[in-house]
Amino acid sequence: MTERRIFNKYAKKGEISREYIFSCSKMIDNDEAEPLLVLFACLTKRFKQNLGETTREKVIAIESVMLETPVSKMPPYADDIPEGSIFVQLSKEEFERLVNIAKEDPKTSYLYTYRLDETIT
Repeated sequence: MTERRIFNKYAKKGEISREYIFSCSKMIDNDEAEPLLVLFACLTKRFKQNLGETTREKVIAIESVMLETPVSKMPPYADDIPEGSIFVQLSKEEFERLVNIAKEDPKTSYLYTYRLDETIT
């Protein structure tokens, strides 16, 4: 059994599922006098437990990084990030690898490359 199990309503009572998620958002805010680039990346653990008729869920942000800067001062790597938001389910091993990388160099959190078939929206 892997750590990438998806929780479902047929899980045994008391069973806990774990999800490891990478999310990243890129937005241009044109409401300011000068357009503002907003980047946000986060590595999150999500736990779900079947309690019978209800489900308990706990979400923990492990690492997150945010950048707000005028578009005129946008870092070169921002061009490689697609606009909008993505959510990618990771294996436990890949998640832990990214946490270590993000601690060393936070901007790499924005640049994580993922396979499209892993994206959950």
